[in-house]
Amino acid sequence: MPMQQSTTKTTTTTTITAPKSMAIAYVLWFFFGQLGIHRFYLGKTGSAVTQLILGVVGWILTVFLVGFIFLAVLWIWLIVDIFLIPGLVRSAQPVTMHQVSHTVVTDIPGASDTDASMGAPKDSAATTELLPPRNE
Repeated sequence: MPMQQSTTKTTTTTTITAPKSMAIAYVLWFFFGQLGIHRFYLGKTGSAVTQLILGVVGWILTVFLVGFIFLAVLWIWLIVDIFLIPGLVRSAQPVTMHQVSHTVVTDIPGASDTDASMGAPKDSAATTELLPPRNE
């Protein structure tokens, strides 16, 4: 009795983001640093929200002089960011990704030796196809 084969095909597609500019990151840091906009731009959302909260709460509470504590922490962090931005820009750069197509063929007892949907003899081996990155 011939063996039946089952085919499972999985395709993974990756979304590629635009490259980040160090000049834009520094301009955002200079003009909007107290709002953490440069960190939003570089994809560091958690620390960007923290800087945003420190800045807004700090300026609101300056009326009671307590806000200067929040602002001092933020300003020290922004000075440190001057030196961290090059590394953050490098880590935010898109990675060249490959589209991976993975086909797994398994044997099932009682099936024919050819796959009717593909019209080709079945292979019981798993195959993986890697496409080379596009040069853009």
